[in-house]
Amino acid sequence: MAPLIELLTAKEAKTTLVVLDAINNILVAATKYGAKDQICLTFEELNGLDALEKLQEHDNQEVCILVRSH
Repeated sequence: MAPLIELLTAKEAKTTLVVLDAINNILVAATKYGAKDQICLTFEELNGLDALEKLQEHDNQEVCILVRSH
């Protein structure tokens, strides 16, 4: 999870969008297998929420919309 969170700071919007999709897929799978709380806690411990907050002000409008919609 840490490498994905690090990639949220990538300058290229396409990279950021792919990483956001990957994180979403992990959360969907974790929910399916009853591990959502554990994944969310790990995400928070790795400062993933801070990274998402910063993305709300991203230069790319699509990134901003995607982050704000979840």
